[in-house]
Amino acid sequence: SKFSGAAWSKDHRGFYYSRYDEPKEGEEFKAANLNQKVYYHLLGTRQQEDRLVYERPDHPKWRFSARPTEDGKYLLLDVHRGSADKNALFYRDLSRPDGPFVELLKNFDARYDFIGNEETRFWIRTDLKAPRGRVIEIDLGKPAPSRWKTVLSQSLDTMREVSLVGNEFVVSYMHDAHSLVRRYTTKGVALGELALPGLGSVHGFYGKREHRETFYSFTSYTEPPAIYRFDFDSGETSVHHRPKLGFDPVLFQTRQVFYRSKDGTQIPMFIVSRKGLQRDGKRPTLLHAYGGFHLSLLPRFSTPT
Repeated sequence: SKFSGAAWSKDHRGFYYSRYDEPKEGEEFKAANLNQKVYYHLLGTRQQEDRLVYERPDHPKWRFSARPTEDGKYLLLDVHRGSADKNALFYRDLSRPDGPFVELLKNFDARYDFIGNEETRFWIRTDLKAPRGRVIEIDLGKPAPSRWKTVLSQSLDTMREVSLVGNEFVVSYMHDAHSLVRRYTTKGVALGELALPGLGSVHGFYGKREHRETFYSFTSYTEPPAIYRFDFDSGETSVHHRPKLGFDPVLFQTRQVFYRSKDGTQIPMFIVSRKGLQRDGKRPTLLHAYGGFHLSLLPRFSTPT
């Protein structure tokens, strides 16, 4: 297996993964990464007995990532070409284990991230005609783009992660270079923001659709990644695990300011200091900035700093 994870089948008897053919003897360090294939491994059997699920010898440079939907009714196939963010999305109806894969989204014209489904309705995050991201609903019985429904429209903030948990969409946005989390029904009705501990970055919100709790990590300039638990019934957040520190973060503060660049763009900047520090221009300051590859620097804890 290479460039692949493992996705368990719903019955937990085996998992799906991707791999390349074993190089011929003497070519172990020469073989190219071509003709990746998807296999299913049944626990307790040898790898040589794994069942071939999908291959595309007509497109030797394609890479695949397979996983079943949470209800176990469909097998999804993310298809990538090279290192581009744009992908295709295929699926197989698992009531017909040897049936064909349907090429639902095959044009490699945008990024398509499967979020979840309800029967034949697939919810997908995409940047198609929405560079900051939106959520669409595709009915497998009516898959034409003209029949797609927009569940969450593009906003002024960049959509970074979407999870279907607690029977809700939990959406993490980037707002002025820090995280902001909003909750929605599966029909797109806003349920409000999920309060965060401060100006920082979040990741996670994993879980199954029926779960009434979810966990996420939060980090900031003064707090290393800590695990938080959110209760959907009470709407309350609690600390699940926080690393021990050699200093008291309460003694420090983070303030966000904005400066206008020559083209009029508002540039956000964070100033971290001890509380009560006089800003008189005479304090030694460590300045860190980055601007490559369309990447934004979000708040994170740095041990050396």
